[in-house]
Amino acid sequence: MKSAAEIFGCDVPVGAHVVREAGAVGGFLPITETQWEAHYAAEPWMRGAKALAAFRRLLARFWQQFPAVCELIGAIKAQNRAARYLAVRLGFAFRFTLSLPWPDGVVRETAIYGMQRP
Repeated sequence: MKSAAEIFGCDVPVGAHVVREAGAVGGFLPITETQWEAHYAAEPWMRGAKALAAFRRLLARFWQQFPAVCELIGAIKAQNRAARYLAVRLGFAFRFTLSLPWPDGVVRETAIYGMQRP
């Protein structure tokens, strides 16, 4: 079984909470006590409806484990249409687009999505 870092394609940041189900992972990073950043990834064999269902279960487990969190934020490369579509399917709402520096130092056009606690 691949590690979360292998599925994400990068190291998991220190302080991240990782939720996993089979080949799907969710990584959650605190921004503030009540607002966290969310990231999702899946192995190639777990795409489409399988991945969406797994991500929804991961999200439900996250909300249960962290009752103080009120909002999740997603930062997605603006050109990544598949990830943006997935965010909406998971219940995130588009907020705005802006140029932001990414962890690798490259400034990218980034679409910001948000989700309030259900």
